[in-house]
Amino acid sequence: MLLIDAGQQFSRSAPQWAPNRVLGDSTDGICFAPPALREVDGNFCISQMPAILNYLGRKHGYVPTDLKEAAIELQVQLDVCDISGELFKVGRDAEGKAKFLGERLPNWFAHLNQHYEKKTGPYLLGDKLYTADFVFIVTMDALDFALGADNVSAICPDGLKACRHNLSEKSFYATYLATAKPILFESMKA
Repeated sequence: MLLIDAGQQFSRSAPQWAPNRVLGDSTDGICFAPPALREVDGNFCISQMPAILNYLGRKHGYVPTDLKEAAIELQVQLDVCDISGELFKVGRDAEGKAKFLGERLPNWFAHLNQHYEKKTGPYLLGDKLYTADFVFIVTMDALDFALGADNVSAICPDGLKACRHNLSEKSFYATYLATAKPILFESMKA
């Protein structure tokens, strides 16, 4: 989504695994598992979504230039990644999903909503689109898929609902969904 919004050309490909299950290496990086970013010249490879987004965000202007604001933006991005990580651990366990939906997720939402309400603008951290926003919209879609959209909406603060709506109205989102549906584990479906 970031590359689409930035107007950059890119291609997607299935990983080419080495015999030792390492995705590959390059002059400037070693990648263990997808997702991974490999630049066209092949001399740069990086994995881990937050690292990829941090790199692309700095390269294309989706990370604040102020050092403290950049640290806060990265923190918010990683907070959203933690939500995804907790959701993944729950898997298809109905009791775990109920506990996550009733306890942990409302706390995460309250935390993220504080960031949203502290700034003025349509996105998580104000009026500029940052890497955390891309992670946020994908995570919200995953939550809907795994926990049920009505269940997620019932506990989501109005600020985060507005932020999600604002992001879903951006052209990058429609383009992304039209070009590649996210791959979600059927076993996690609500």
